[in-house]
Amino acid sequence: MIESIGRRVVEAACIQLRAWSVKPDTALLTLAINISAREFCHPEFATRLLGVVVRGGVDPRKLLLEFTERAMFGTMEETHTK
Repeated sequence: MIESIGRRVVEAACIQLRAWSVKPDTALLTLAINISAREFCHPEFATRLLGVVVRGGVDPRKLLLEFTERAMFGTMEETHTK
């Protein structure tokens, strides 16, 4: 279920960022969300994440991703690529 919940969190974050972007008082805000190791290790993680961000119409620089150390268990090269 974590992957399904994770997608919903990203979608909700994009909705919130878009709402903030149209108001001068909140337009510069960023939003951080936690990404589980299971989500991060999924082969389609980056593609799915980018799809949600693009469909949400938000500036991807305003969506901050937080990872636990466990998410970095793969090779460092693989982690940097994602």
